Amino acid sequence: MHLHHHVNIAASTVVRDDNGHILMQKREDFRVWTIPGGKLDYDETLEQAAHRETFEETGIEIELDGLQGVFYINWFGQTHLSFVYYGHPVGGQLTTSFESVDVRYFDPTHLPERVISNTRERIAYALAGQHNLLAVQTLPTWQRLLLPTFFGLRNLRNRYILKRPTPDPSPYAVQFKHGDKCANATTGEIPWRALENQISRPLQHVHSVETDPDQRLVVISVD
Repeated sequence: MHLHHHVNIAASTVVRDDNGHILMQKREDFRVWTIPGGKLDYDETLEQAAHRETFEETGIEIELDGLQGVFYINWFGQTHLSFVYYGHPVGGQLTTSFESVDVRYFDPTHLPERVISNTRERIAYALAGQHNLLAVQTLPTWQRLLLPTFFGLRNLRNRYILKRPTPDPSPYAVQFKHGDKCANATTGEIPWRALENQISRPLQHVHSVETDPDQRLVVISVD
């Protein structure tokens, strides 16, 4: 059996209605605005996670319209990959959850002030019509330093005071493939860099993504 490095994976969705307005939620914990999304469960595909997280956090049922991109963040040596999809609403109604205190559609040219920087960047990609990106994102210094403490305190509060479920980490193995070449994602570096070294050129776009929940494996074919 091959050994793979495991990385943290999340699925998010840029949902736009018929007017082009973007669905956003105001987080209950940090009171900032972001697009719906969250960690991948062990028994689901990335597309299923995008559907589930959007519905759980906003009350809106969606249909996916394609992949915006795979976004990498290195956080204290851990590899975080966020798979961001495009979608549009097909049902449901705006509803807050224990994870959100407000849910609204916003004109993308008039976003609220307190929007997570990574979310602003992903919305900018949406307005530019970008698809199938491979992108590196960075966290502001204050977030890199303070968020681990904030998340730890939030999880303690949720578990012991509010008696809310605390999601377990959902690490998956990730492989990048180009033709007959393959490289496993490793922690602490841009996860597709090893494959770039094999083919001696930069990789910029995703061709396809396959999720295997049984093996806890995500395979990303890149161009």
